[in-house]
Amino acid sequence: MIVAAAVEAVVGVGVAVLRRRLLGRRLDRPLLVVIGATAAVIVIGTVVDVSGVALGLPVVAAMVVVVGRSRWRSGDAAILALASAAAVAVAYRVAATLDPDTGSYGDQGAWYLGVVAAMVTAVALVNGWWRLRRRA
Repeated sequence: MIVAAAVEAVVGVGVAVLRRRLLGRRLDRPLLVVIGATAAVIVIGTVVDVSGVALGLPVVAAMVVVVGRSRWRSGDAAILALASAAAVAVAYRVAATLDPDTGSYGDQGAWYLGVVAAMVTAVALVNGWWRLRRRA
């Protein structure tokens, strides 16, 4: 599970490098804030006995706004999906360490979200590749 999170983080950095090459700038501050908020909400919602859905709704709304304003929507969506999948994997590992009988389905959610993140990332990479080719 942690290996999957590490792979997702490395691929996310690769997509961020491609984003910089396409747009000529680093990750925007709002995107970084949403990534951090997403990770925090996922970990808190998984580990602490609070409603993760209630915590997550404002973050999902922020994701929609950030991706909607992006100059490379598919890439930013991929970065967010990869960060979310990695956060779910880490959150489940923390929850399982604190309580081995956690009853959480976070491990399954991490794999499913990882598959979705891989698909979104594939679309973003193809999109980015085409954009680079057109520009060259």
